[in-house]
Amino acid sequence: MGNSYEEISNSSNEFDWGISRQNSRWVPVIAKQWNYSNASTGWTDYNLKDIPGFTLPKSVTTYDELIPNFENIKKAISNGIDAVSSPTKDILAVMTTDKFFV
Repeated sequence: MGNSYEEISNSSNEFDWGISRQNSRWVPVIAKQWNYSNASTGWTDYNLKDIPGFTLPKSVTTYDELIPNFENIKKAISNGIDAVSSPTKDILAVMTTDKFFV
């Protein structure tokens, strides 16, 4: 049984931007809005794309340094999808799809 949409439309020709978490870093993204609707409901979805070569300023991300780096964390917890470490480098938290390790 497939979905039947009466209307799928791009709500504008403009792009918004946002901040997303990718590879244990805060990164800027461009967000394109799409609206979906059928006879009983409607919702909005966003298509996020990276902004190549642009780094968020420290005033936006404050602390965004990961110790150890994500590649080394993935060697220990291969299904890790995100991680954060404390500014004092004494606490590390790793998130998987179903667990949170500290």
